[in-house]
Amino acid sequence: MSRPKSPPLSVNEAYELQPGDKNNPVWVNALTGKVVSIVPARAGAASIWKVMLENSGGGRKLILTYWDEPRNFGPGDVIEIDGTGARRTEFKGEQGVSL
Repeated sequence: MSRPKSPPLSVNEAYELQPGDKNNPVWVNALTGKVVSIVPARAGAASIWKVMLENSGGGRKLILTYWDEPRNFGPGDVIEIDGTGARRTEFKGEQGVSL
């Protein structure tokens, strides 16, 4: 029997989770928020895209790190991230979720 799907966290709720580290990751299995911006960046030799996501009613913001260019949404869209593999992170003071 499969487990029921958990409702998605808001950006504010995900922000409150303490970031894990590589040995003790903190997983975010569902997240919803409003896209503020999408900015291409570099992580070493890899291209990444930083998607600024805010709570749909305002409040805190998180950076979603994508390893593939996001093509199905843009600034102003409300999106939901679900499934496994989203990890709550903090890097150089930047609060985020790495997908």
